[in-house]
Amino acid sequence: MKKTVLTVLVAIFVFAANAQKIDGKWKTSIETPQGAIELTYTFKTDGEKLTGSIATDFGDMEFTNGKVSETEISYDLDMMGNSITQKGKIEGDVIKISMDSFDGQKIEMTLKKVE
Repeated sequence: MKKTVLTVLVAIFVFAANAQKIDGKWKTSIETPQGAIELTYTFKTDGEKLTGSIATDFGDMEFTNGKVSETEISYDLDMMGNSITQKGKIEGDVIKISMDSFDGQKIEMTLKKVE
């Protein structure tokens, strides 16, 4: 029994420590036919719930249905009336995000923490 309780407590601590690491601002840029666009992601975690937004030169987008686990995140964006799901892997000081574009191409980004 003591071993089970200890295992659960360690798992909760590890989850909380990793989830807290993504709180704050992260930056990346993507290449478009019009040139590079800088994106600033702001993440806030509350247990397994993930909230936040993405800021661009064209405005901010808040995301919905955000989830975070020890090493993965996911959330939905409303882009021109279409729901796009972005999924990411937390890898230390970077988060690797992938999503499918409107034309079916996979877009991959590497976010680096700035705050």
